[in-house]
Amino acid sequence: LVGVEVALVLNQQGIDVTIVEMLPEIMSDCATTDKIAYAEAIATERITVHTRERLTKILEDGVEVVDAHDIPHNIKADSVVLATGYCPHGELVESLKKEAGIEIFQIGDCRRPGKIYDAIHTAYKTARRI
Repeated sequence: LVGVEVALVLNQQGIDVTIVEMLPEIMSDCATTDKIAYAEAIATERITVHTRERLTKILEDGVEVVDAHDIPHNIKADSVVLATGYCPHGELVESLKKEAGIEIFQIGDCRRPGKIYDAIHTAYKTARRI
């Protein structure tokens, strides 16, 4: 979703954009409403989408990608934006638990990357437990 949002913003600035996605479809982890809204926006803009391809190299004049059959090809580009997703880092939480000796509650992206809606509801449920 973040990559698609960046693609749309860049495209609105007059930049030709190509999205490369390893999975069979873009935004596979999004809500249906987000998919519909963003797919409509992508369809009306000049954004090229390559699915089932993965980036293997960043070159001086673009990128090298390989398709589902491991056949490489190049895509010309002036700039490359990597939107590879999120992952929580629990090191700080574990460190605080050990050093401070206090109970710590994880909510939002430090627990599991998601949307603000998820963080608010996790916080609410946690607060009710406390």
